[in-house]
Amino acid sequence: MKKLTTVLLGASLLISGIASASVTTFEKANNDLSTELCMAIAKGKTKDLRSIMHDRRLNKSRVTKKLYCNELPAVEFSETFGKNKTKMKRFLENS
Repeated sequence: MKKLTTVLLGASLLISGIASASVTTFEKANNDLSTELCMAIAKGKTKDLRSIMHDRRLNKSRVTKKLYCNELPAVEFSETFGKNKTKMKRFLENS
């Protein structure tokens, strides 16, 4: 019984360690436009991204081609670190 408890406890610690290691959080470092756009992409909020682009009169294709977040193109950043990856990728790639 002690062996089973030890094995289950070890497995649960291993799984929780793996799960917490894969979570990436981003903090807004400044108030730059690029930071606002990248934060919206990281959060997976297409509505916020669309609103920022509309308010600043930005063309989506220009943002997609020129915006880099953490040294990655916007679409690749979204695929790697963003939430709602499929929805954000679809939004960014459809001009």
